This record gives sequence, C-alpha cells and structure tokens, in this order.
Amino acid sequence: LCHLAFLVGWIVPGTWPIGPLVAWQLMRQDPAVDDQGREAVNFQLNVLAWSILLPFTCIGVLLLPVLWGAQVVLSF
Repeated sequence: LCHLAFLVGWIVPGTWPIGPLVAWQLMRQDPAVDDQGREAVNFQLNVLAWSILLPFTCIGVLLLPVLWGAQVVLSF
C-alpha cells in the first residue's frame, strides 16, 4: 500500500510523497511496513526533487517522461 499510494498524488501533480507518507504513518507499528514505508517516501521525494530540478537542464525536459515512467514501473 505504501508503494502504490503515490497514485493518489496524480490527482494533484507534485504531491506524490503525500500518499506514501500517510499510508506509512497509519501503519507504522509493524517493522516491515515501517521499513517499506520509509523506502517508498524516500523514493517519491527523490522523484519530486528530480522533477523540479531536471527542467533547468537542456536535456532534462526530455528525461522527465522517462523519470515518470520509471516512477510507475519501480513503484509497482
């Protein structure tokens, strides 16, 4: 659930880390969920940071669809 919760963030672009963060905080008592929730939130924060920084480079605009495609594939 923590890894797939980023799909909620597609409703409001740029809020991808919010879904995994909420899912992680709700089920944090289980050590396995705590570990995977931390991984999911970290990954989504990295995707958000790269989505903000890439357009400032010449080739970054071309890499944004690749980044977002990788986000979907790697989250599943």
